[in-house]
Amino acid sequence: MPLDPVPRDGAVEFVRGSHRWGKVFKPKSFFEDKKDYEFRDQGLEIMPDWEEKRDEAELIGWAMAPGDALCFHGHVIHGAAGNVTEGWRRTFQARYAGDGMTYALRDGEMHPTFPDCGLAAGDPIGGPSFPLVWTKAKGLVEKEQAA
Repeated sequence: MPLDPVPRDGAVEFVRGSHRWGKVFKPKSFFEDKKDYEFRDQGLEIMPDWEEKRDEAELIGWAMAPGDALCFHGHVIHGAAGNVTEGWRRTFQARYAGDGMTYALRDGEMHPTFPDCGLAAGDPIGGPSFPLVWTKAKGLVEKEQAA
């Protein structure tokens, strides 16, 4: 959610449909251009350089105003270029986890980090670092299970 106006050429972009590819990519650094995080986990694919492949993928994005919001699946490939405006480009970000989600501890550098969250790999997401924001009403859950 932007706190400042973001023009389309400075907005976060998404590779349409990439969350359906069944692949997990090594994320790029938020802080160093074109640098991969130092992941040692097996099975993570190298992120393509989407700037070089702009003609091969459908990249989508939008100009945004303060208070607009984007919600998206975390496996959708996404990113933004550096701030191209004279002003600030501040945002508020929140990550939400659904029922049954567990804490994944990666071997190597990652962002964001949660070093003191009190969870071990495989623990259900929860606790002070990951508070419960919303839950279905009990009656709704029972109706869905009966269906």
